[in-house]
Amino acid sequence: MIKLVLSKLKNKYVLFLIVAFLWMLLFDRHDLMFQLRMQKKIQQLEKDKLYYQSEIQKLNEERLMLVKNHDALEKYAREQYWMKLPNEDLYIIVND
Repeated sequence: MIKLVLSKLKNKYVLFLIVAFLWMLLFDRHDLMFQLRMQKKIQQLEKDKLYYQSEIQKLNEERLMLVKNHDALEKYAREQYWMKLPNEDLYIIVND
């Protein structure tokens, strides 16, 4: 069995294929570790893409609600931007 393997390794084409495979697997610019890191990064970017798509959908729904409902727009302006009517006083309570 060992003699058969050694005789195959003496073939210059088989030897070249083995060396080329090892070179591409370990030493090339796009080696195995690089490919694994890129695959992990692609998966993370896909997750981020889904998250941002859902956030965009939520913001679009909120925008439509604010455009259609004046009371909701007023509530949003008061809560987010601390706006007030001219005859009101505004007190901001900060929770630590």
